[in-house]
Amino acid sequence: EAIKVFQYLGILETVVPKGTFICRSSNMISEFFTWSALLEKKYMDEVLELREVFEQRGVYNLMRKTADHPKTACIDRLEAQIRRMERAADDGCYEEILYADYDFHWILIQETNNSLFISMYDHLRDFTVEEMKRTHLSYSDFHQLAAVHRRIVESMKSEDTGKAIEAHGSHFPLIKDNLDEVGSNISASDMDEKL
Repeated sequence: EAIKVFQYLGILETVVPKGTFICRSSNMISEFFTWSALLEKKYMDEVLELREVFEQRGVYNLMRKTADHPKTACIDRLEAQIRRMERAADDGCYEEILYADYDFHWILIQETNNSLFISMYDHLRDFTVEEMKRTHLSYSDFHQLAAVHRRIVESMKSEDTGKAIEAHGSHFPLIKDNLDEVGSNISASDMDEKL
């Protein structure tokens, strides 16, 4: 029974006919965070802080790019997600807003070039999407959400790394404040009312 539980959690895998083996460490770590976050509400703030650290590393790496490896391609991808949010807000399509927000932050995580960070963020996808849904309830107009992300990107267009990291970092206290205002149960009708 214990082996079955560990297989379910991604700690062990069975390869027929070879036997049962320990999974890659990156999978185990990310599975731990996912289950901890889902099972205990107190981990929500800690997972959010983890996300902030990962993303800030991505911002730092982005700002250190040189003429040989320009940052414009990444900035173009980030701006595409902002335009996606704006179009979805115009069209009243909440699901598109949600995934544009998720993808914006996913792009920053990819800039870390750290396979463990990327794996953990990927495994926390469901948790992160739920956290974003809760945060979004505090917006009276989803164009405001796009504007918040646009300010982050505008700061990245400068050559000032500190300014970019500060602009990105200012996003997370807002998220925490919004989460404190919202209950834990989010329904589809809650989001429909926002639109």
